[in-house]
Amino acid sequence: MASIFRKKTGQSPFDSVRSVFYEGKELYPNAGFREKDHIQICIRNPNCIKGFFLPRVMDEAFLKV
Repeated sequence: MASIFRKKTGQSPFDSVRSVFYEGKELYPNAGFREKDHIQICIRNPNCIKGFFLPRVMDEAFLKV
């Protein structure tokens, strides 16, 4: 919706967006955090991505916690 408005008004589109998602039960009363709170980002302009990494394979021989 915001992208349509920006286009109609002659503004350039957003390169990225982010949002907070509050999910799950409160960790404790008045904590301000819930069990599954998280932030998601969306990069709409691939030119903003300067690099990336590939997660390593888990080493099963390493000491388990």
